[in-house]
Amino acid sequence: EVKKSDETTIQNMEGVLEKFADEFVYVSAKLEGQSGTTAFDVVRDNNGKIKKVKRFYVCSRNIAYKLKCNNDFWNWCVANNIEKKLVKYYNETGKLLIIQAEQCGPGIQNNIYGFNNITWFVYLMEDMVTHTQLTLDEMLSACKALDIHHVPIIERDIKLKDIMPDINTAVNYAENQYWIPVLDNGYYETINPFYKPRVGEKLWKDYFQHEGVVVRSLNCDKMKNIGISFKIKNIQYSEKNLGDIAKSCQNLKLKFKN
Repeated sequence: EVKKSDETTIQNMEGVLEKFADEFVYVSAKLEGQSGTTAFDVVRDNNGKIKKVKRFYVCSRNIAYKLKCNNDFWNWCVANNIEKKLVKYYNETGKLLIIQAEQCGPGIQNNIYGFNNITWFVYLMEDMVTHTQLTLDEMLSACKALDIHHVPIIERDIKLKDIMPDINTAVNYAENQYWIPVLDNGYYETINPFYKPRVGEKLWKDYFQHEGVVVRSLNCDKMKNIGISFKIKNIQYSEKNLGDIAKSCQNLKLKFKN
C-alpha cells in the first residue's frame, strides 16, 4: 500500500502554473537527506476495511525492512517509540498513518545541517483506513500529537499565482529561500528556514540556500488526483559541494558558540 513519494519538477509540468493559478497552496523546504517511510501490514475484509493491524515496518527509498534491524531508519523509530505512538493514535482517532519523511543527520549527505542525531522531517502522511492523504492542517496536527518534526513550512494559505505567476518567478523563489542551523536545548536538530541575510553576510558561509522547495495544494491528495504537487530544484544549490556546505555549517556553529 506504500508508494514512493516522487515529486515532478516544475520544469517538466508545462502549463501547470497557469492551470492552477487560483489554487491555494503551501510551500515547504526540500531538505537534503534520505527518504524514510513507516507503515503497517494489515488484514482487510472483503469490503476493504481493516480487520487487524499486524507488523510495523520501516522503509528506505527502495527497501522495506519488515524485521527490526540496526540501521538509521529503524533506530530512529525505536528511539522515538514511533510504533507505539502510531498504534495509540489509531486507537484514539481511527486513523492508521503511513509516515513519509526526510531523514537527516550524521552520515547522511555530509550532514550539511550539522545535526547531532538522526532526525526525521515529515512531508506526507496517508491514512491506511481511508487511503486518503492528510491535508496540511491534519498533518501538522498529527505531527504535534506524535511529537515529531514536520518539514519547515515556508509559506501557506496563498494563491499560486501570487507567488509563482510564471516559471522564472518560481525558480527565483526557490533560489531565495535560506536557512541557518538553530541551537535547540543544546542540540542542533532544527533549522531556521526563514532566515533573512543581513548586509555583509556571505552565502554558503553565514547562511545557506535550500536544495529547493515543494509546492502543494492545501488539500492535496496525490492518490486521488486532487490538487497539485511539484518541486522546484535550486540550480545554484546543486552546483555546490555538500562537503563544503557541511564545513561552512560547522564553522558557523562554532561562531555561534563563541
